[in-house]
Amino acid sequence: MSRGVGKPLPSFKGKAYRFTLYEVTVALIRLADIHEGLWQLQVAFGHSAANLEVNGRMTPTTITQIMGLQLGRVDKLDVLTVDAAQVNPGSRIIVPTSVN
Repeated sequence: MSRGVGKPLPSFKGKAYRFTLYEVTVALIRLADIHEGLWQLQVAFGHSAANLEVNGRMTPTTITQIMGLQLGRVDKLDVLTVDAAQVNPGSRIIVPTSVN
């Protein structure tokens, strides 16, 4: 299953560039220098309530804020999960063995 890993970004000419959840997860794994485990992008929400006037009527309203993003380690691989070992493998040091 190809999810666009390693594809270069096109030259930026517009006002916005859209990233998939997978691309954001891969970028954060690389930024955090994570080399193993299964990870998902998670959104932290905040909630509050207020009474707002809508069309001349006072209405109880809920307000949802996006507080931040985080990487969460998970146990099962699914379509929202990224394997850090595949997208950001650690450096491999090969130690020569002595030959007698």
